[in-house]
Parts: sequence; structure tokens; C-alpha cells
Amino acid sequence: MSNTLQTFKPLPYTHAAFQLLKSGWTMPDGLDIPCFTDGDGLELTAKLDLAEQALGRVEGRIAGSGSDAEQLVLHNMFRLPLLELRQRLTDEVRENMPREIIPYDDARRIVEEILYAAILQRTGNKHLPVNVIDSFDDEVQFVTDCVLNSEGQDHDTHGISRIPDYAQAVLDGKINTRGKVVCVKDVYGKMCFKGDGTFGQVAAQIALQNGLDRMRNLPPGSVMAVTVRKAYHAGRLEYFERQAGENDCSCFAMLNVGGKRTGPINTARACYGTNPLAFEVPIGNGEVWVFDTASTTRPEGHVNVSRQNGFKLQVGILETVEGFSTTDPAELYRTDGKAALLLPMGADHDRYKGAGIAQGIELAVDAISERQPGEETLLKNNNLVLFLCKGDEDVFRGVRERVELIESSPTVPGKSIRRPGAHGLEQLRRAKEEGLRVAAKTWKEVSDLHGQLCGKA
Repeated sequence: MSNTLQTFKPLPYTHAAFQLLKSGWTMPDGLDIPCFTDGDGLELTAKLDLAEQALGRVEGRIAGSGSDAEQLVLHNMFRLPLLELRQRLTDEVRENMPREIIPYDDARRIVEEILYAAILQRTGNKHLPVNVIDSFDDEVQFVTDCVLNSEGQDHDTHGISRIPDYAQAVLDGKINTRGKVVCVKDVYGKMCFKGDGTFGQVAAQIALQNGLDRMRNLPPGSVMAVTVRKAYHAGRLEYFERQAGENDCSCFAMLNVGGKRTGPINTARACYGTNPLAFEVPIGNGEVWVFDTASTTRPEGHVNVSRQNGFKLQVGILETVEGFSTTDPAELYRTDGKAALLLPMGADHDRYKGAGIAQGIELAVDAISERQPGEETLLKNNNLVLFLCKGDEDVFRGVRERVELIESSPTVPGKSIRRPGAHGLEQLRRAKEEGLRVAAKTWKEVSDLHGQLCGKA
């Protein structure tokens, strides 16, 4: 039973454990499971502290017990309920965590100033645009728009929390701010681009713009693939998917991520990233159906935001290299060769499915974007494939009928069927009017960085 404290699931009772219970074993003094009510007057953080203390006492007793049977009983009867209580309270604290309300334009200005200052410090020169991006003056303005769009939709995993990483990557030369996105292959049905190490959002946008320009001159029903290699973190695929829909194109996207955060089943070392995929379909009336997800149980950004704000993770998100679950977000960022791994979708039951999807994306993107033998795989070197299919109004109306049929399905009492992405767009509209609700500790980190780089409080 030496691994009891690294286990987060019920353990089967042994004969010795049953005999212990039958012998009249009682709960040791000093151990309890706190019971909270809405009217007890305690703040959520105070409840969480009490749950943590109770859990610590139980785990201390387990660690000090010389009896495997007692360890098992304490784990099943007391530790697991306390873990569940702690997680529920952690989720509530996270949902209600202190937030700063930042006017949208103020956030835009601060993020842009941070990136401009990082570029100036790295290169010794003010940033000048290299790539022509529709409706934006330069790359920094575009990346900022992508980041704020994610933050505004409550996807803080790809929002303002990414700025410290982006700024440091610029300072370290991991982002080539003079990188020129170029088309390196243009054949029937496919255009291939190289990002030259620039911001991933910029490389994806240039490739998409060129692909959509090509599709405008093709008849409905035409299809093509657009690929990108060698670019930094590209943000949320939804941002690009919606543009395809606005131009009468359905889009399927796959991204293999250079950051090594997960791997195949039974691996003890991460060998590829969270590898997201996204679907987008125009459904008429200017609307699109879009869904964007990582192939892991949570994106890396979820762990990063938890780390920034001092939260434990849910069980089933991270696993140590020894194969045990961990709720400590810092485990993902260890630099001693023992960094934890993000678990694939379906990890609780059929993790082979999520692992297979992630590995399939890794290999398919490499094949379609034409990875070459010996090509260097850099941290955060993102590679993208977009499949575009041009439609017409008849097709869109047909798809809309299907969407309406799905959304009219009977629901369980008190619940409704929500269209993917709809909530995010409503939140974005509110954020632009009322301000962004940024996690307080995340905003402090960004504000401190702004002061360091720009000399402003």
C-alpha cells in the first residue's frame, strides 16, 4: 500500500481491511470531514482551507500507519471524500476568484505596449510590419486581437495569461518578430507556407488569407488544403475557423503543437503537444457552427492559469512519469526531466481514443504539411493544416436544417442544448462593452511585466 497517497480512485477492500472494520475499528481522534452549509457564514476560501487541513491530517495518518488495512480504510472512507470536497470547493473558488475588470481598449493598449517593448529590447529597433494582415497595421496588433478575443470569450487558457510567455519568447529569440510568412509550395488543391518562426497567429492568418483568396475564385464544392510549418504558439483555432465561415467555407483544422506536454499510452516522457482540432460549418443567415478542442482533457493553458492563481487541478488532468495522478499544476513545468504529462481525452475510461487522436494529428499534420527528414522540432513550433470546402446557400440551408433538428432534441429537466461557441460570443460582446474579467493574479503578473518592460506602473 506504499502508493496509497498517489492514488485518487477507490481501492478494493482486502480481507484484512474487512477484518479491521469487523473488529470495531473507529475513526482516529483528530480526523474529521468538515460539513459546510450556505448559512454558516464562512467564505469559500476559509472552507477550502479547512478542507485542506482536514485532508492533511488524514494523509498524515495514512503516511504514518504501519497497517495496509488501515491505510486502505482511511483512503476509501475519509481521504477520497475529502479530495472530492476540496475539488468542489476549488472549482467554486476558481469560478468566484478575484478578478480585475479591465476596459477592453486599456487591455489592448497594455498588451501591445508589452510586446512592442519586448521587441525593442530584443532587437534594438521599434517593430516594423513584415507581413500584410487584413484590417491590422502590424503583427503585434493582430496577436493582441487574438489574445483579447480568447480572454473575452472566457477562454483564459489562450488569453492574457499567454502574454508573459510571448514576451519572454520574444526576449529569448524564440519568436522571430521579423519572420516573413511565405508560400513555399502551390500545387493543385494545396498551398504550403513556412512561418519563419514568427507568431503562430500571424502565420496562420497569412496562410488562411491566401487560401480564402484562392477559394473566392473557385466554384462551390471546391476543396483545398492550406498548411503552415515553423511558427510559434497559434492560439485558438476558432479565431481562424470563423473567418472561413464568413467567406462561405467549411473548415476542418488540425494543429500539432511543438510544446511537449503529452504522449501515447504508457509513455514516461511527453513527446508531442496538446494537438487541437476544430470544425466549422456555415449554417446560413451569417451564422457558423464551430467547435475547437485540445486532444487532452484540458489544454496546457488551463494548468498555467491554475498555477498563476494558486489552484489545485481536478484529478484526471495530469499524471506523473511514474504513472500516478497529481493535482499540482507545477508538476507540468518541472525542468528535471520528470515533468508530468497531460492526459488524453477519455482518460477516465478509454484514454487510447484521445491518445490515438493526438498521435494521428501529429502524424497527419506532418505528412500533409510535408515535414522533411531531420527537420528540427523546436519548443512551441506549431504546424497547422486547414481543409477548406466552399459551399453555397442551398448547402448552408441544408446544414441548418440538420442543426435545428439536433438542437430540438428532448432535454433532461431544467437543461438546454447549447450550440458550441454561442456562449463565448455573448461573453465577448459583454467584455467589449463592460470590460474584460481577468483573474487578479494573472493581471498582476501582466501589470508587473508591463512596468518592467515599459517603465510604467
